Amino acid sequence: IKVLDDTDTLTRKHTVDSVAAVHDLMDSNDTTFAIVIPENYGEELVSGNHPTVRLILNGADTVSSLEAERVAQEVVFQQGMRDLFNLEPEDYAADLPQITVKYNEDLKRGWYTLPAEMGFMFYIMTVAIAALAISRERERGTYEQLLVMPYRAYEVIIGKALTPMLAGFLLFLSMLGLTVFAFGVPFRGSLPLLLVLALIYLMSEMGKGVLLSMSSRTQLQAVLLVFVVAMVDMVFSGYAVAVETMPPAIRTLSNILPIRHWLIIVRGIMLKDAGF
Repeated sequence: IKVLDDTDTLTRKHTVDSVAAVHDLMDSNDTTFAIVIPENYGEELVSGNHPTVRLILNGADTVSSLEAERVAQEVVFQQGMRDLFNLEPEDYAADLPQITVKYNEDLKRGWYTLPAEMGFMFYIMTVAIAALAISRERERGTYEQLLVMPYRAYEVIIGKALTPMLAGFLLFLSMLGLTVFAFGVPFRGSLPLLLVLALIYLMSEMGKGVLLSMSSRTQLQAVLLVFVVAMVDMVFSGYAVAVETMPPAIRTLSNILPIRHWLIIVRGIMLKDAGF
């Protein structure tokens, strides 16, 4: 039995002598799939029979197991074409359906998930910092001093919002740099357009954070409210579950969440060179 792990190059292999040993490896999450070849495999092939080869998949790692199953089916198909028609893959490649992948030719999962994770981190930090603005004053007993100071309410809110906006924008720039230069996600669109739209998105989320701050009595309460709201936003944004798979009423409701549109924007500009 040859057992291969789920590394990128598939160079690490284990050789075991029983299916039970395969189960043990999968129980400890040391492998994703195993190929079980019977002892008389060669003799059966020479005699013209069709020996059975088993493929055992670790269903706990669904993505890697599905990829292993796809590759195994492709190998079986190619061998079947050799046995039945004496054709190699290059002989019938032109007759197969031609697949063209745009924007992510190698279907790298990170190109899709990293911009979304960048947007979600951007959202969380901005809202969390903004949520502490006024709740900190209430907790320290200085909120009444703000009320009697010669400033209008909107001036106080603007002053409290400037720090979250600056911190959030700098965080966004740093994460964008890491995503592009450290993780290799392409940036094909307009950087000025993305920065302008990021500023608009930042103001919308900052307003949500200030609203949560005004509704909280303590900083801890504000932070807990942020995480409750963030979990709801994450579900309806398409970050965890595709919005298209949700019921129509939920899809309509998700349109009021800024983060859903932001994920579309950042992926569109970075991967598709989308314009305004």
